[in-house]
Amino acid sequence: MVTLVAVLSMICISFGSIKAMTPTIPSSNTAETPIAQILYPNNNSIEAQLGSKLNTTCKVWTEFHSTIEILVYWLANGSYIEDYSRSSRVRERQTIEKRGIKGHYIKAELSFSEVTNEDFKTSFICVALSRQTAETRFLQIRPAVSNIALNIVVTLAVLSCAILAFLHLFKSLKRKNYLDF
Repeated sequence: MVTLVAVLSMICISFGSIKAMTPTIPSSNTAETPIAQILYPNNNSIEAQLGSKLNTTCKVWTEFHSTIEILVYWLANGSYIEDYSRSSRVRERQTIEKRGIKGHYIKAELSFSEVTNEDFKTSFICVALSRQTAETRFLQIRPAVSNIALNIVVTLAVLSCAILAFLHLFKSLKRKNYLDF
């Protein structure tokens, strides 16, 4: 069963008083099959370049329950996204992606206009919340590994192969007396 704190959190979110409440991360309901299941993120990390744009999505599958409202939203280190990024650098948007015969997908998109060092130190948590179930999954953003060293090694290897091929061709042509100097 979902905790009282999670239900109160959902009620406060439903009535639009998000900024007046301190967010709570509900505990997962493992006793029953959840009505909402988070498909992505899956407690993983993604790479991003410092200063780059980044878009990621929390994707939730839910069965149809006409009387049950399911909220899908992001937290950043336990704070609402609006409080984490008071500027419009990080934005959140919820949409229904696709309806199926037995249910539908709900997406909560998280968009960064610019990735900063603060984002690398932050745990982003996707929350799917209803009266019957609460699911959470986290996502970490890691700095992208630079490929400069790899590019240099590949370039040197290609140049070395080209030089060896040229020397081999030169020796072959010289042996056959095509090249007399």
